[in-house]
Amino acid sequence: MKKRILYYLFILLLFPHNGTGQTVARMSDRPVNTSQWITTHFARGVVPPFSFEYGGKPSQEFIKSWSYTATRQKSDDPKVLKYLYTYREPSGGLKVECEVKGFTDFNTVEWVLRFTNQGKKNTPEIANIKVSDITFRYQHPGAFNLHHSEGSHASKSDFSQQLTILSPGDNLYMRPEGGRSSQMRMPFFNIESPANQGVIVAIGWTGTWFADVRCADQQSVALTSGIERLKTYLYPEESIRTSSVCLSFWNGSDRMKGHNQFRRFVQAHHTWKVGGKPTVYPISTSFNYGDPTPCNEYTCLTTDYAIAMVKRYEQFKLVPEVFWLDAGWYNHSADVANHKNWANTVGNWTVDSIRFPEGLRPIADEVHRVGSKFMVWFEPERVMKGSAWALQHPQWMLDARGKAKQEDWTKDGEHDSYLFNLGNPEACRWMSKYIGDFLEENGIDYYRQDFNIEPEGFWAANDEPGRQGICEIRYIEGLYSFWEYLLNRFPGLLVDNCASGGRRIDLESISRSAPMWRTDYSYGEPIGYQCHTYGLNLYLPLHGTGTVSADKFTFRSSLGTSIIYNWKITEAGQSIYDMRDRQAEFKELRPYFYEDYYPLSGINNITSENIWLAYQLYRPSDDSGYIVAFRRKDNPDKSYTVNLSGLHPDHTYILTNKDTGEAIKKTGKELANGFTLTLDNPQSSLIIKYQSSTTAIQKLSVGKKTGVKLRAIGAELDPHFLSQNVTRNDGAKAEDWDRIVVKRVKEMGLQSLRVMVMPQWYEPKNDNPDASKIDWHNFTFNSVEMQSLYKVLDMAQEQKMEVTLVLWGAPPGHFLAEGNYGNWVVAPTNYEEWSENFSALVQHLLNNKKYTCVKEITPINEPDWSYIIKGKAAPTADYIEMCKVLDRRFKEDGIRNKVHFSLSDNSDGGTGTHKYLAACTKGLANVADVFNSHTYIFGYETPNSTILDWEKQNSQLASSVGKAHFIGEFGGNQCVGATRQKDIDLYERGVLMTRIAINLLNAGASGVSYWSLIDQYYGKDADYGAMQQLGLWKYVKKTYASEPYYNDIKSDYEVRPQYYAYSLLTRFIRPGAEIYPIATPEEWYAGTAVRNTNGKWVYVFANGMDQEKAISLINQHTQTKGNYQVYRYIKDGLPTTDQMLAPDAQPLKVNDKILCLLPAHSVIVLKQE
Repeated sequence: MKKRILYYLFILLLFPHNGTGQTVARMSDRPVNTSQWITTHFARGVVPPFSFEYGGKPSQEFIKSWSYTATRQKSDDPKVLKYLYTYREPSGGLKVECEVKGFTDFNTVEWVLRFTNQGKKNTPEIANIKVSDITFRYQHPGAFNLHHSEGSHASKSDFSQQLTILSPGDNLYMRPEGGRSSQMRMPFFNIESPANQGVIVAIGWTGTWFADVRCADQQSVALTSGIERLKTYLYPEESIRTSSVCLSFWNGSDRMKGHNQFRRFVQAHHTWKVGGKPTVYPISTSFNYGDPTPCNEYTCLTTDYAIAMVKRYEQFKLVPEVFWLDAGWYNHSADVANHKNWANTVGNWTVDSIRFPEGLRPIADEVHRVGSKFMVWFEPERVMKGSAWALQHPQWMLDARGKAKQEDWTKDGEHDSYLFNLGNPEACRWMSKYIGDFLEENGIDYYRQDFNIEPEGFWAANDEPGRQGICEIRYIEGLYSFWEYLLNRFPGLLVDNCASGGRRIDLESISRSAPMWRTDYSYGEPIGYQCHTYGLNLYLPLHGTGTVSADKFTFRSSLGTSIIYNWKITEAGQSIYDMRDRQAEFKELRPYFYEDYYPLSGINNITSENIWLAYQLYRPSDDSGYIVAFRRKDNPDKSYTVNLSGLHPDHTYILTNKDTGEAIKKTGKELANGFTLTLDNPQSSLIIKYQSSTTAIQKLSVGKKTGVKLRAIGAELDPHFLSQNVTRNDGAKAEDWDRIVVKRVKEMGLQSLRVMVMPQWYEPKNDNPDASKIDWHNFTFNSVEMQSLYKVLDMAQEQKMEVTLVLWGAPPGHFLAEGNYGNWVVAPTNYEEWSENFSALVQHLLNNKKYTCVKEITPINEPDWSYIIKGKAAPTADYIEMCKVLDRRFKEDGIRNKVHFSLSDNSDGGTGTHKYLAACTKGLANVADVFNSHTYIFGYETPNSTILDWEKQNSQLASSVGKAHFIGEFGGNQCVGATRQKDIDLYERGVLMTRIAINLLNAGASGVSYWSLIDQYYGKDADYGAMQQLGLWKYVKKTYASEPYYNDIKSDYEVRPQYYAYSLLTRFIRPGAEIYPIATPEEWYAGTAVRNTNGKWVYVFANGMDQEKAISLINQHTQTKGNYQVYRYIKDGLPTTDQMLAPDAQPLKVNDKILCLLPAHSVIVLKQE
C-alpha cells in the first residue's frame, strides 16, 4: 500500500496539470451538477476548457489577462441554462465568444466558439483551435475504456462498435475522411473511466473535425477536439464559428446508462421540432424501385407510372406515411443513348418535361389524395461540368483543379464535378430560394439531400493563401443556413440527410436532419443491416434504412424508427399479406426504438455469419419492451442466453413470443441473470415482447350522469340489398335477406336504422303541376326500390326498431332538381314540390302501409356540402328555408305530429361542423325535434379529450334551444373516398369504434348510428370500385376476387371483427338508458357506466393502448356488490362464426368496488346480473 501511495504522489509531481488538457475537471463520485460545472470552468480568472494559438502564442498564456464578461441568457426551458462568455483582446482586436448550454436534466454541457475581428486591420494568425481542451481526473485509478464507432463506408461493419483500452501514454486520434463528418469515423464516443462513471462526447461539425483522447495517467484522460484544418487570419469585422462539442456525463457500472441518457438528450434537444415536438421520421415507400437496365434509380419513371404505383399501394392497403421519389427525375438523366444517368446529370435541377409534362405536382396530388406525404431527392451541391447550373453560374462553382476528380461519377469520360459554393452568401441565398420555390411549386412535403462527393480537396484547393480552413468553415456555415431556410420556410418540412448513405452524421447535422438512408452498403443485405442497427442505436434513435423483402429475417434486420419499403409490388412471388404483417410489426415496435436500448451480443465479431445477434428495447414508463434476435446461417446453436438490463429485479414479466404466441413468466432478476432464446433453424429471427405484470392499479369512479337519456344505438341500412345486390347475379340470393340480414340484426339487438330514400323511386315524374295536390295514381310505390325499402321496414317493424328516413337529395335531371346541377344529388329547386314529394312518401308509409317504426325524417344528407345550387354549396339559409317549408307541409297534411324532424345532418367537413350546426340550431329551433351530425375525423391517434370536446360543443348548441344531439353517422378517419376505410378489416378498428362511441355518449350525445351495416352496391351498374365497403360484414365472397385478401375470406357475408365489438354496445346499452361518464387518467382508453331502464348497470371499457390496464372502480350512485357477466372483445378470443360474444364461464364477483383488468387493445363489458 505504501508503495502505491508513493507512486501516485510521484505521478502528481510529474504531471502537475494532471494530463495534457489545459483545464482540469476534477470528477467526484457524485453526478455532475451542470450549473456548477459551467460556472466553475468558465469563471473569471480561470483558463477555460478550450484553447487556441494567437500570433504564435498559446491562449493559456494570455487568456486570463483579456477582458472577460459572463452573461446569463434567457432560456424558454427552465432545465436549459444558457451563458455567453466573452474574452476580448486588450487592444480591442480579437473577440472570442463561447456560447455554453447546460441541460440540468441530462447532466450535459455543450459549447461552440466564435472568433470576431473587431479591429481595423487583419488579425495575427489564429491556429490550433481546440474547442475542447480539458483533462478529466477521476478519484479511482485504472484503465480507461474508449468506446468509439466506425463511420459509414458502405461496409457490413458500418457503425460497428470499437473498444480501445487506454493506459498511461496511450491515445487515439480520430477524424473522418474526405470532408464528410461520419465517413469512416463517427463523431460520437464514450469515455468510460475506472471510477464507474464517464462522459459521452459528441462533436458538431459537418466537415473535417478531429478528436484526440489521451490517457495521462491511471486517473486522468484528456480530450481535445476541433476543426482539423484551421490556420488563418481574420479580416476586419470578419467572424467565424467553430465546431461544437457536447459532454454528457454519466454515473454507473453500466456504460449503457450513458448511452441511453444521450439518446434521450438527442431527442429532447438535438432533433428538429415540428409543432413544438421532435420530428418523427416516416415510414416510406418507393415507386417500385429497381427498373431493368439501362434504367437506373428513377430515370425511367413517368407521371402515369408513379400515379399507378400510388393507386396500387392504396389497392393493397399498404399506403405509407411518405412516398419517396429518389434520383433521376430531372433533365437529361434519362438520356441513356448519350450515356447519361442519374449520377452524371446533377446540376440540371428542372423536371424532365418529357416524362413529367406537368412537373411533379400531379404525383404530389395523388400522394396527398391517399393521405401520404411526398419526398423528393436532390443533390444540389455536386454540379456536373456542362450542366445547367455550371453554365449559368460559373462564379459559384468550386473546382478541385484535378485534386479530387470524381471518377466514380464519370460515365462517359468527359464530365467532372464542381462543388456548389455554399460559402458564398449570394450563392447560398440563391440556392435556398430556388430549392424552396421548387418544393412549393411541385407540392413536395419533405426534402431529401444527397452528397456523393468528397469536399475536402475542393476546400483545400480554394483556400486563400494564409487562410487555411476558411473555405470549409464558410461552406459548412452556408450548409446550416440553407437547411434552416427550408425548415423555417416550411414548418412541417423534414430533411433527410443521405451523403452516400450516412456520411454526414454529427451533432449539428442531426439537429436539422436525420439519415433516413444510413448506408449505401449492399441494398437489403440483412447481416450488414443488423450490424448497422446494432451500432448506430448506441447514440442515435432517429435513423432509417430500406428493406427489399418481406421475409421475417430480412425485414427485421431493418427495424428502427424509420424505414423505406422497397418492395416489388408488381411481381409474382411477392406476398401482400406478408407485407401487411411486416408493416404492422414495424409500427408495433417503432415506438420502442425511441426508448432505452441495450446491445446483448457484445462487440466482437458481429459481422460474422456464425453468431447470434440480439438487442433489447425497453420503455421505462410502462416497464415493457422487446427482445429482437437473429440466428445467422452458419451458427450451430439452437439456443442463446442473454442478460437483460434496466428491469426491476422484483417485478414479474410476461414474455410473449410474437411468432408462436408462447408466453412465460420471469422475474426481472431472473432475466438479468440469464434468459435463453431458442430458434430451431439457422437464418431465422425472433421477437419477444415483455411486459411487467406488476401493473399499477388505476382508481376510477363513476361520474355524474349526462342528463341525456339514450335514444338508440343503431346503424345505417340503405335499402339496396334486394333492388341492387340480388339483381346483379353475382351470388346473392333473395333468401339471404332473412337468413343473414334479419337474423344478425335481431341477434345484435340493433335499436334504430337510418335508411336512405330517393324521390325518383316513387315519383319519377311530377304527379301534377300543382304542388298543393297529390295525384296518388302517379306515384310508383311498387317500384323495385320501394319493394326493397319495404323489406327493411318490415324487419324494423317486427323487431320494434326505430327508423329515420333520409331523403338524400334531388338527383340532377329529376324534376325536383330542374335547372340545378352539381354532385350526384343537389338541392331541390322548388321547395313546395319537394315537400309534397316527401309528405306523400311518409303518408303512404304511415297510413297505407301502417308502419309504426318510421319515427323520424331527415331532408337532405349532409347538406353542408351536398345542398348544391347551380354547382355551388348553398348558404345555410337556403337549407333552413327548405326545412321550414317542409314543416308547414307536414302540418297541413296532418302528419307532423307523427314523425320527428332530425335536422342539420351536417358532416364534419364542408363549412365546419360547429358553424353549420350553430346556424341550424339558431334558424330551426322551432322546427327541429332533434339535431344530428356525422363524424369521420377520429382515429387511433385521437385522444379522448378531442372527441369529448367535439361532441360537447355539438350537444351544447342543441341543448341551448332545448333539443338533443344525435350522431347520425360515425366511423374512423382512415377514409379512402366515400366507400372505403383503410382499416376496415383490422381487429383494432372494433376497439376504436367502441372508444369513439363511448366518448360521444359521455359528452352528451343521445345516441350513435354506425355507417354502415353491410357492404353493398348503391347503383345497379356500379363497378366494384364504387361498392360501399364499410359494413360490419362483407358481401358475397366472389365480389372481392380482385383483392389480395380474397383467399382469406372463408364464407359469403363474412363478419368483420368490429361486428362483435359494436354488438356489445347494441346488446347491452338499451334505449332510455342513463349515461354516467367514467374519467380515465390516460387518453387512449375510455369507460362509461350505463343504467338501463330495468335498473341494472352496465360498464363498458375500450382500451386502445398497447398496455394492459388494471382498474379499481367505485360507483357512488349504487351498491356495486353482486355478480357481473364479463364479455371480452380480445383478438384471440373472437368466434369463428357470426355468433355473438359469450360471457366468461364464471361471473365477476364484486363487493364494494369493481376490480378488473383491461387487456391491451380490448373492449370489456361488465353486465350486472
